[in-house]
Amino acid sequence: MVTINEVRNYITKRYERWLDYSTFHCERQGMYGEGGDLLNEVMINLLEKPDDQLIELYNSKSKQYRELDFFVLRMIKINATSDTAPYRHKKKAVPTDDNVNYFHLEIEDAAYEEDDIPGEIMRKTNIIREALEDIEPYTDPLDIKAFYFRYFDGEQGTDWKEDDHKKCYDRCYKTIKKVRSYADNIQTRRLKVKSIWYNFAG
Repeated sequence: MVTINEVRNYITKRYERWLDYSTFHCERQGMYGEGGDLLNEVMINLLEKPDDQLIELYNSKSKQYRELDFFVLRMIKINATSDTAPYRHKKKAVPTDDNVNYFHLEIEDAAYEEDDIPGEIMRKTNIIREALEDIEPYTDPLDIKAFYFRYFDGEQGTDWKEDDHKKCYDRCYKTIKKVRSYADNIQTRRLKVKSIWYNFAG
């Protein structure tokens, strides 16, 4: 049976990864250097919850992820982007006056949005997920599990418990080769799908 100490140890272990996520979203909102403060606000909210609720969040899993992770990531994004969220609500609006060059601000904002880093990350992540779904029927489940373990959970191969930890790296490598092959040919795949659809629809 899971104890609250196990959950707290898990939170400590995941803190640095959550901090990266918090820093990323804060910087996207122009709140530079506030990733740690925002995450600590989320941590206070999380740790105020009853122990049984924290354990329930920890025990609930969707594939390779715990509901606890999803909760923290959701709260980070909400607090970084919503003016009514606890962290943003505490912040005062930046005063403006007639000396503000709004035209210059608009140019800076447009240039910033032009390089859509989160969009590119999401696009590549979706390609990886598509690849995993595509290769899953003919791939050893442990190979895919090892890939999730290393690259989505960010764990070390030495912590792999399914079989010899050296096999974790071998299993990952086999999956990576298949994912890369899928990614290299994804445009061709999509063009074929479009061609089939046009022929069918026409």
